[in-house]
Amino acid sequence: MRYLSLAILLIFGEIMIMEAYYKMLESFIPAKLKVQLKEKGSILEGVKYVVLSSLAIVGAISLYLLLFVIGFGLFFIFTGTLDRGLYLLLIFMGSIIAFLIAVPLLSVICSFLWCIIIFIFCKMLGGKGSFTGQYYHLAIIGGALNILTAISVGIPCLGRPVTMVLNLYYLYPSFLVYKKIHKLSDIRAGAVAVFPLLIGIILFILYLILVVFYTVLDVQQGMQQGVLT
Repeated sequence: MRYLSLAILLIFGEIMIMEAYYKMLESFIPAKLKVQLKEKGSILEGVKYVVLSSLAIVGAISLYLLLFVIGFGLFFIFTGTLDRGLYLLLIFMGSIIAFLIAVPLLSVICSFLWCIIIFIFCKMLGGKGSFTGQYYHLAIIGGALNILTAISVGIPCLGRPVTMVLNLYYLYPSFLVYKKIHKLSDIRAGAVAVFPLLIGIILFILYLILVVFYTVLDVQQGMQQGVLT
């Protein structure tokens, strides 16, 4: 009887998890998202979606590591160095355990920090929504982005372009969230939606400036050393 109860709980848990993943994916469909935005979720529910979507990332990383281990494992078997293969397997298992702990934890922390920044920005633009509502719905659409990104990176040759398209498309669901939750106008909600993109562009420009600066500096130092010699 105890095993039967455990089996029922496991099945029920799997169904709830699959429903959560399905809900996250549905949020990338505007019509479905508009229906979801009528819900009033909690912070804890938002954390659930963040953790589940981060596990999709862990799954993608684990798959690549597994292919790496299989490739080297076959090499070690054919070369007669099975002990190295077992050592590699232990490293793989340890890495998976580390990812299972670190990725969800960091995802939750980063989601809170980023949501606080966005919440402050929304309030500066006259937003009237709650932090709880914003976090809950951003966790859902962010989860959809993570899941689809984890899948797309495995597409040969097209992984990176598809990922870029997904990130650009994410601007629209986030726009709908800010507009509905904070009662913002189209222009203001759009400004909040493109805010991460602007930060990314600024950081990229700063990175290019630093690369050019240090490249020029290295060239000048090389020329000076050449003159001295």
